[in-house]
Amino acid sequence: MNVQEELLKQKIDPALSAQTLSEISEEATGEALSVSGWESLSGGCWNRVIRVEFAQDRSPLVFKISPHPEDAKVMNEYRVHRRFETLDALRTPKALLLDTSQKQIPGTVFVMEHLPGALMHACFGLFSPEDQSRIIASLADDLAGLHEIREEGFGSCALPQEERHGSWPDFWLPRFDAVFSEVEESGLLDETFLDRIRRLRPEFGSALAIGTVATLTHYDIWSGNILIDPAAPGGPRIAGYLDLSGFFADYARELSFAEMFGLADGIFYRRYQARHRIDPGFRLRASIYNLKMGLRHVQMYPSEEYYRRLAADCLAFIEAEV
Repeated sequence: MNVQEELLKQKIDPALSAQTLSEISEEATGEALSVSGWESLSGGCWNRVIRVEFAQDRSPLVFKISPHPEDAKVMNEYRVHRRFETLDALRTPKALLLDTSQKQIPGTVFVMEHLPGALMHACFGLFSPEDQSRIIASLADDLAGLHEIREEGFGSCALPQEERHGSWPDFWLPRFDAVFSEVEESGLLDETFLDRIRRLRPEFGSALAIGTVATLTHYDIWSGNILIDPAAPGGPRIAGYLDLSGFFADYARELSFAEMFGLADGIFYRRYQARHRIDPGFRLRASIYNLKMGLRHVQMYPSEEYYRRLAADCLAFIEAEV
C-alpha cells in the first residue's frame, strides 16, 4: 500500500471542489475565475498534482498539493522557481502562489502556470530522427546556458550564499553515505562488491574537490521532467522543465544524471561542448555520481539488471582511475 497515496485520498481529495479551487486560483492570479473541472497529472505519486480548467477563456493552472502543513520540500520548490525566474534560467512554469494557510485545503499548495505539451518519455519515440536530434541539441543548449550561471557555495539556489556549503564534497558526500548505508542494510548487493566501495570511499573527497564556485543546475534532468510541445511551429520543441531541485552544484552531476537516462549522447555533448568546457576530472566525478544513482535504483528496482550493471561499470572505472 502506498501510505502517502492513502493520506492524499483521505485528507486532500475531499477538500477539492470547484469553490475551493476557484478561491485559490483567484488569489493566485488576481482574476475572477470559475473552475469548470480538474484532473490528476502523472508524476504526482508523492503529492497530488492536478490541472485546473476554467469556464473563462484562459490557460489552465497546475496545483501541487502536499497533505503536510508547511511541507518543506514544496515550499522550497516554490522558492526555487521564483529564483529561476529572476535569473531567467530555463523555461519553467511560473510560480504564482504558495498557500500554507490550510483555509481551503488542509496542506501545502503550490500554484503554477500550465505549460502545453507532453512529457518527453511519453512522446519522444514518436518523432522523426531529425526531430529527436533537434530536441537533444536544444536540451544541450539549455543546459549549457544554465551552467553559465555560477556562484560561491553549494546547495539550494533558494538559500543565500552564506547558508550554503563551502565545498562540494561537504554537500554531496553525506548523500552518498546515506544511500550506501541503505544498500548495506538491504542485502541486495554482496559483501565483496560493497567492500570494493568501502576501500574507495576515502578517495572520493579529493576527486570531488572542485573549488568553491558552484554551477546552477536543475539537478533532476530526465525525460519525465521535460515537456515537449509536439505542435510547435517548425516541429516538436522543448516547452519547459518541471520539478526543479535547483542546486548550485557540480555541472558533472547534472550531466551524469542525463547520461544515466539516455539523454546526454554524442549529439548532446558535441553541442554542449561548443559552449561549456568539459574539464579533465569530469568522467571520474560522473562515475562516482552514477555509482550512487546505481545503488539508489538497485533499492528502488531490485529486479532491474540495468542498475546493477550501471553500479558495477562505474565502480570498475573508479577503481581504474584512482
